[in-house]
Amino acid sequence: FFDYNRYEEARRYLGEVKEGADDYADAQYLLGLASVLEAGDTPSEGEDGADWARGLIGATQNFQTAVTAAGREGNARIQHLSYLALARIAYSLGSFDAAIFYYRKVPSDSTNYVNALLESGWSYFLKGDVSRGMGIFHTLDGPDWRKHYIPDTYLLEATVFMNRCHFDWARDAIERLRSRYLVLKQPLNQFMTEYASPEALYKAFVLNQTRKNIVLPELIRVALISNGEFYDLYTTVTKYRREVARIKRDRERLGADLAGRLLDTVESRQKEGSIALGIKLNQLMQELDEGLTELEVQMTEIRIEIDEAAAEEIEKSIAKDLRGDEANASVDEAAAQEAASVLVGDKYVTWPFEGEYWADEINSYRSDLQEVCKR
Repeated sequence: FFDYNRYEEARRYLGEVKEGADDYADAQYLLGLASVLEAGDTPSEGEDGADWARGLIGATQNFQTAVTAAGREGNARIQHLSYLALARIAYSLGSFDAAIFYYRKVPSDSTNYVNALLESGWSYFLKGDVSRGMGIFHTLDGPDWRKHYIPDTYLLEATVFMNRCHFDWARDAIERLRSRYLVLKQPLNQFMTEYASPEALYKAFVLNQTRKNIVLPELIRVALISNGEFYDLYTTVTKYRREVARIKRDRERLGADLAGRLLDTVESRQKEGSIALGIKLNQLMQELDEGLTELEVQMTEIRIEIDEAAAEEIEKSIAKDLRGDEANASVDEAAAQEAASVLVGDKYVTWPFEGEYWADEINSYRSDLQEVCKR
């Protein structure tokens, strides 16, 4: 019922999972998720904002219960997902301090850590703490996160650099966005065209049955396998694949009749699961493609804004020169440029590591980027 958006029926059965049951934490998490999905990202047209907020706040009770139950059960995945859900609800309601509190609950060894770190960076920006926000975004540009799909970092860095009149750095961030992410659009489209059906997509992506030179970039692949819905479907299909292999191996012991009936049932479920996984992969790839298209538009827009802002700064500089302030302005600008740095290195682009660093410290880094705009 949940997978088919029939939340009323899903809620009825999930509510029957009682405290102490092995799946209690999972059930509470899904109950909260159902409430969030029904509420939507924003109030619907004609809906009272207070009613929408109350719907989200009601979901927090389920997520809080899931956190506690998952802790007792040792279910780290559900606990981390629940922390992430609580943070996102707080973020949606504009309670950025509360959002950051929950984002920081996700430990550095969690598979959800990068999402929590990225979203906490946005929270810092929206609450006005640019130093902490840029510190996190600079950190995510480091070598340990090169395999993660996080294009927003470059776009936001470019915006902040532009607003502080570091135009060369802003252009550099835009170029890195283009060379790292926008180049993925063509091979992604080629892959989707070549393996158009759910069955073909499943075989190409999961079973690696691809034609020569029609492969998916590793960065896109990692983005897909990091998706929670993909993970759940993949786990189910893999379980059926292993069950089919086990039945075939034990056919003689089970007997031809029983083995045949079991094989028919499990193979049927495996086929259904593989088609569902192929459909989900197509949906996720379409979303990535749309996201890359939107990034391309945003990149073009911010390039224009950077050029316009740089031209305005030149005009201000000329006006100052005409007033005889050139010497003082040069001194001020040189001092400000010297101060623009990140505490972990000379410039934010480089990562001159010396020795070790603690993984749980990186969400506390700050950028000391200074504004150098003419007044």
